[in-house]
Amino acid sequence: MQDQRNHTRGRSGLTSRGAFAATLLAALTAVAACGGDDGPGPTGQSGRLEGQVIIAGAVMGGGPLVGATVTISQIDENSPTGAVRTVAGTVTTDASGRYGLDVGLLNGLFLVEAAGGSYVEPTMGEMIALDAASTVRTLQHLPLLAVRTDALVSPVGHLTHALAQALLEAGQAGPDARLEDAHAMAAEHLDRHFGDVTWESAVPANTSVPAPSPTEPVR
Repeated sequence: MQDQRNHTRGRSGLTSRGAFAATLLAALTAVAACGGDDGPGPTGQSGRLEGQVIIAGAVMGGGPLVGATVTISQIDENSPTGAVRTVAGTVTTDASGRYGLDVGLLNGLFLVEAAGGSYVEPTMGEMIALDAASTVRTLQHLPLLAVRTDALVSPVGHLTHALAQALLEAGQAGPDARLEDAHAMAAEHLDRHFGDVTWESAVPANTSVPAPSPTEPVR
């Protein structure tokens, strides 16, 4: 996966308008190839990373983290340690644990980190407040100018990020590997372990709503 970072595509037209569009796309590609910046594109377009943060009952679903500070950072694709290249911005989760941020031309691999906030403990139904030092992190992918609304931040994603970092630091992700390569290895293992789903974009079940019976009721 190391050659799949910061993707760009463009087609040139045959008319003068097409030539102008091609020139515009070429300039956009040149910026993206350098990792982009944190502003909107030349046409006002912007990529967007949006999703939900869950903290309780993550494997079974539910447990949104409310009022958490979410920091979204672009990872430096050339860093052998997975260092942050730039911070795209900071937002706060709403009452459903959702967050969203326009990231301009930034693309590739992002670290989404949620700190603080509160959630309802599923067993006792009590509200638990976390301090600012309590964080949950998940790595997310975003192509150039893409809009994602399913970027889930969860304890499983946190484990995946931690395992990816450990693989990278131990040199077990392969020669010349980067964080994205290590993340692919970690995600393949943990996604399969936790229900065989893609936890980067899984949709949590709403455990407050009774599930339908898998069998016909007995009359």
